[in-house]
Amino acid sequence: MKKRLLLMGLLGAFLLFALVACGRSTPTSTPTPPPPTPTPTTPPTNPTVQPRPTTQLEAYYEALAALPAYSATLVMTYEPEPGSDAKPFRVTFEEKRAQGKPERQWVHIHGLSSVDPNMKRNDATYTFIGDETWFTAGEERFYSTKSQPRRRLFLSPEDFIPATTELKDMGPAPQPINGQKVHHYQIADGKQLFGDGPDQPVEPELLQGDVWVSTEGNYIVRYIIKVHAKDLKLRPDPTPGTLTVEYNVVPLKPEEVKITPPEDALTLEELHLPGFEPGTFPVPKEAEIVSLIQTEREQLLAYNVLGKDPKEVFEDLKSKLTSMGWKENEEDHQETADYISSSWSKGKDTIMILVSPMRPHGGTQVMVRNAPLTSEQ
Repeated sequence: MKKRLLLMGLLGAFLLFALVACGRSTPTSTPTPPPPTPTPTTPPTNPTVQPRPTTQLEAYYEALAALPAYSATLVMTYEPEPGSDAKPFRVTFEEKRAQGKPERQWVHIHGLSSVDPNMKRNDATYTFIGDETWFTAGEERFYSTKSQPRRRLFLSPEDFIPATTELKDMGPAPQPINGQKVHHYQIADGKQLFGDGPDQPVEPELLQGDVWVSTEGNYIVRYIIKVHAKDLKLRPDPTPGTLTVEYNVVPLKPEEVKITPPEDALTLEELHLPGFEPGTFPVPKEAEIVSLIQTEREQLLAYNVLGKDPKEVFEDLKSKLTSMGWKENEEDHQETADYISSSWSKGKDTIMILVSPMRPHGGTQVMVRNAPLTSEQ
């Protein structure tokens, strides 16, 4: 929980650039060893079976991940103690997810600037459809065709209630919650929510710790955590106050989950690289777009060219850029077996180009972005 809260103000930027890195990585092949020659053996008379140790919470989390479709909300609030200089905050997460082909997921975050008033973005939205990913936050937009394989994102209940947390059985709940018959549990010890690390609150006081689990689906339907401490690590400086987290899940049918690309999705025709009108960078017609980024400080384009090696792709690009009035900065040119990189200038504009092989399938990936930031920036 500590790490998640400390990084709350950077959630949007974290996934944005994590996805970029994922999109531009090139897989490396792993040789497959020949299968060993089987050796006849006599099975033991009494074989010993050692199942993987699990806890109730692990089973609840696995059941949630296996739901065909659901919607979820998570609301996190902080109230400082009277007299404290800290500011309250409230962050809301909304999620919709449906398994199938393609898998679909949508996450919206509201209230980021309440955590850090200096943050320009207050809202951020992530959309996943199959292998495609879209991100929008104000004027910042991102698109990728190479999505991360695991999309836990921020609505992962185990990040707030670890699987090792001990629960007290309170019996069946008298009323359904979120349309589900549920069993009620309570968290036995609030310290388990933070662990034993040196940066955790010294004496957290658990004011509320209720968990409700579906009696039919065996997944968490709701939990409410309320913790008070003199040294909550919600921002760089420990602050006294109360943290409340409420999580809710509503099961759905996959056909009830309507997720489409955002209306303001970034396209190649809109990407504005320095020195080029939007959409005019000379991308080959046969290229496959991998990533697009448009933020206040960064513009990036990544695409794949199949059937050509990096040297051939770079020479083609070099010819086109030269004909358009761009000049390569020869002192920045680097060429190895793994990549070719260079910077190009035209007037006051500079771009960086990285060309690398796509292993093991062949082809080339090209990345173009605005010049890297200086040390002062």
